[in-house]
Amino acid sequence: MAKTAEGLLKHCKEVVENKVQYVYGCKMEILTNSIYTRLKSMYGSLVWGTDISKVGKMCCDCSGLISSYTDIVRNSAGYKNTAVEIATIAQLKANWKNYIGWGIWLNGHIGVVSDTEGYYYAMDGSSRNAVHYPIGKQNWTYVIKLKDIVYPSSCTGATVDTGNKTEAVAESGVDVYYRVYANSQWYREVVNYNNTSVDGYAGAEGKPVHCIMARLSRGKIKSRVHIKGGRWLPWVDGYNPGDHNNGYAGDGAKEIDGVQFCLEGLEGYDVYYRVSTMASTDYLPWVKNIEDYAGIFGKQIDKVQIEIRKDN
Repeated sequence: MAKTAEGLLKHCKEVVENKVQYVYGCKMEILTNSIYTRLKSMYGSLVWGTDISKVGKMCCDCSGLISSYTDIVRNSAGYKNTAVEIATIAQLKANWKNYIGWGIWLNGHIGVVSDTEGYYYAMDGSSRNAVHYPIGKQNWTYVIKLKDIVYPSSCTGATVDTGNKTEAVAESGVDVYYRVYANSQWYREVVNYNNTSVDGYAGAEGKPVHCIMARLSRGKIKSRVHIKGGRWLPWVDGYNPGDHNNGYAGDGAKEIDGVQFCLEGLEGYDVYYRVSTMASTDYLPWVKNIEDYAGIFGKQIDKVQIEIRKDN
């Protein structure tokens, strides 16, 4: 079923009415003591000490407000990087009705343009929680037409050039989306791979990876990781940083030195992947399916590339 602007706004209204609480890293889930401890360990000061008082309540962060409706997980930067159109706040104010249900964005934060002129919906931080506020409450930068939402044909505005990168297009016709957790944060989502920009891989030079998640535009991809000095962790097929059982491969605390991916429900295709380690800036050879693993035991992985190819 298509995810529409009307449906997104209804979802936002229900979130405010139900007084959902803000906790960084939550994706519309009941906060437990174990989830709080895990998130605090992963994200540090981004998870407030006072958030422990929200245990037992439904909690969510800003990007989770949208992803809990679409079932497609992106962070705030990911929504901007995949936006269909982008406009300024001045353009929004000049023609509000053309931007209803779009995302409203600033660096590190995202909300939704309300159907009440001058207002936005957002999970607006640990002190505010779920809100329907005048846009002057935040220093919003852009409004973005969300890739995962179907808008009425009239819902189109003038756009601006913000230097967005263009996603690599998979020759196979199947896109792979992936991101890693390193340096106490989830890094931006990457689509396919390239060797010409920082958007061509997941991770950061010299920052050891702790977790990885991946999904496909169709079919299913499973992943597992090997803990440095330890063992292989179980296979997972989810894509949700808030799902600590099946949402990502890794335990959030230990560095990884090996990774494997395999496909399900995608006959005639193979997954190829490669990594670089902190011992070298060069990538190791490509690995196909589970014929081997990517990495070197004992050497932390810092960058990952994945591609789906048609079986020859």
